[in-house]
Amino acid sequence: MKPCADDELEAMLADLESDRVERKQSFRGDAPATVRVYWFDDRIEIHNPGGPFGSVTPENFGQPGVTDYRNPNLAEALRALGYVQRFGAGIAIARKALRNRLRFEVQPGFLAAIVAGERP
Repeated sequence: MKPCADDELEAMLADLESDRVERKQSFRGDAPATVRVYWFDDRIEIHNPGGPFGSVTPENFGQPGVTDYRNPNLAEALRALGYVQRFGAGIAIARKALRNRLRFEVQPGFLAAIVAGERP
């Protein structure tokens, strides 16, 4: 993969931040569910073990205006502190920056954001 442009890196970091916020309040058994990042030669994968939540389903995932939060109080506090730009904007920002290089795998208990590398 060649180095990322600033807007591409910002889009990936926004996706990671969103996943991190959601994971703080999601547990499997006695341990918190962990967001994992896999860096391959041809792509980066961000795996979120929680999947869509509330009104967000695999069918409507990523559609404008469809959002839900496991802990709305925590999400609002992070927005007020400047850690979140605005609710419901992360996927649109990432899609604009990464274009057709970004795809999602969405299942009821699992979500992955996959960013393909640019071909030389």
